[in-house]
Amino acid sequence: MPRKKLGCLPTVMLSLIAIIAAIAGWFYWSFPETILRYRLTAEFRVNGKLVSGSGVWQVKYQPTICSDHCTTQAKLTAEAIPIELGAKRGTLWILLRQRNDSQDYQFELKTKPEWIVPYLFGHSPFSPPSFPKYVRGLRQIHGTVHPTLSQLPQMVILPNDELPTKYQWVGAGPGGVDLGPLPEFVSATISITDEPPSIGIRKRLTWLDAEYRPILAYAESTGLVVRDFEEKHP
Repeated sequence: MPRKKLGCLPTVMLSLIAIIAAIAGWFYWSFPETILRYRLTAEFRVNGKLVSGSGVWQVKYQPTICSDHCTTQAKLTAEAIPIELGAKRGTLWILLRQRNDSQDYQFELKTKPEWIVPYLFGHSPFSPPSFPKYVRGLRQIHGTVHPTLSQLPQMVILPNDELPTKYQWVGAGPGGVDLGPLPEFVSATISITDEPPSIGIRKRLTWLDAEYRPILAYAESTGLVVRDFEEKHP
């Protein structure tokens, strides 16, 4: 018995499905996505006592859809990491920003939370062979590195977590006050992990949720901003 020919509508539907699948495959190959999660742990010495803090940060990398200027987009999901210095010293926070003493754009990226891992693991975002290939290559990053203090993001000391308008930079920075000798840096570790990003900062820094937040700076160049403590991307 001869087969019945497909009607016009099923043929069109099958063709559309094939086209959509081809476009989806091309898009996935041309604009791949890589998600890296890493645990940052830092240790300091305060009055002869070792103190430390740790947290997991997540970064999603994807090439931009471009014509003339192409690059890799990095989206951060993270919270600042607290390190307790003691009742009289307050809290040292590892912020979600590059070091304030950055001298040029490339150095600035090296200490930015979004790019610190690619740099430390030898995957510089400058002049990659192709941006899709670069993003796929980030999936090969694994293991642990031990950055120096100058390779870490910017840090700040808050004597009182509820008063973020009074602070002392760890290193150079705009604004801030002198709150005495800084803690001694001992070591830091960055390890690739499958753990979810750390959460809970809003329970501690209640002013992040407050209707009337303390008056912070309007830009990073003048002082602390809300984005220093929390960044969320889907």
